[in-house]
Amino acid sequence: MQERYFSLEKCRRLDREMQQSCRESGNIRCYRCHAGLNEMIAPIRILGEVAGFIMLGQFRTTRELPAFLAGDAEAQKEFLALPYFAPEGTGSLEDMARMLIDYIVGKELVTYSGSLRYRRILHYLDRHLTEKITLQQLARHLGISESALTHFLRNEHRTSFKRLLTQKRLEAAEALWKDNPTLTVSEAAFRVGYEDHHYFSRIYRQERGYPPGKFKKPLGAYPSGGISFNAKSNGP
Repeated sequence: MQERYFSLEKCRRLDREMQQSCRESGNIRCYRCHAGLNEMIAPIRILGEVAGFIMLGQFRTTRELPAFLAGDAEAQKEFLALPYFAPEGTGSLEDMARMLIDYIVGKELVTYSGSLRYRRILHYLDRHLTEKITLQQLARHLGISESALTHFLRNEHRTSFKRLLTQKRLEAAEALWKDNPTLTVSEAAFRVGYEDHHYFSRIYRQERGYPPGKFKKPLGAYPSGGISFNAKSNGP
């Protein structure tokens, strides 16, 4: 049908349009192509982003022949040979697509450049920085054992859960100061998951080699990180 009635580019253009629609909505789309056949497209989402698509097709949801096939016995035969699904039965195909996507993502068969597992770790830490995150909680979220997670971080990324969490919290505090230099050390520490700002300052100095105030000073904040204000002179 593509060779006789349509061009390859026309079919590809429709595929691109449906992919874009699917990407924007985030939902599975079932549509009818130029040949009067149905296709289904489902987004593969990884960490909230569309990494690719699953496409199912082509199948019929009607027993009637398209009008443009009148007089073309060969094309009619090929059309009728394709699988038929009652319109109300397409939901089972959607369920199958979802199960396939869950399997692909769960087994990490599709990944971004770099380690998907590591990206999932960073994503989880970013979302739960203010909570008392434990190695056990993170391992359970990833569906692996604590020892497997520990070995993964040590062997693949030369770090540990505790150190990675610390680095993420310090980076988050620095991002807060860049957005609002007058934010005190106490306030920033609390917002990134530290209840004791003295402990936060000690950890910051150990990791960075200088106190938080030194990072804040070039941003226009008082180095003490306690009280910050703008002094206005009344003249001599």
